[in-house]
Amino acid sequence: SCLTAVSPHNWLLFTTSSLQPGDRDASWHVYCTDLNTPWAAVPVCALEGEATCLAWDGGGERFLVADSAGQGQVWERREEGGQEWRKVATASFPLENFVSGGFFLTSRPVSMNDDQRESSLLNEKFSTSSAWHRSPVPGCVLVSSSGLLVCVAFPSELEPMVTSKSLGLGRRRIEHADCATTKEGRFVVAACGSLGPVVVYTVGAAL
Repeated sequence: SCLTAVSPHNWLLFTTSSLQPGDRDASWHVYCTDLNTPWAAVPVCALEGEATCLAWDGGGERFLVADSAGQGQVWERREEGGQEWRKVATASFPLENFVSGGFFLTSRPVSMNDDQRESSLLNEKFSTSSAWHRSPVPGCVLVSSSGLLVCVAFPSELEPMVTSKSLGLGRRRIEHADCATTKEGRFVVAACGSLGPVVVYTVGAAL
């Protein structure tokens, strides 16, 4: 299986596995390429296990990748327009299997007006909320299949901070999870197991 993610700047991330002669296990990697020159893909990083989560931030400068070995990594581009990358944070939780993740929104969200969906005028078709919630600390979130919530925060002029806690009141088995941002700018996580309802949580970060 292969995961893909496209940034606002038309950068494509994709994961792939390879098995060399004599190897017992496949090795997993993340590649990046410009969609204008898709043949010029370059490797970004290697993974300890199969990739389970891949996501860009809102500005397309950082991305989050997690694997089945319980390791999450955040990478960012070194310079504008280049394909040189550096790792800015690592979150290691052995035996955890991360199933979803995403970044906190740092810019005002844009939503579609249902009543003006067919309008040809962009200022009528789309709108921004006058009262929107912005996370005081930029960062990203990972959700594991055991109900662990991991937050990687990037406070200004400080080293990245990694914290973890249960998603909700207690740990529970999660088979499916997804992250999204509401039109008010709040970061939410929807999760469910094999039995029971889909539960939606609001997640925030603060120092």
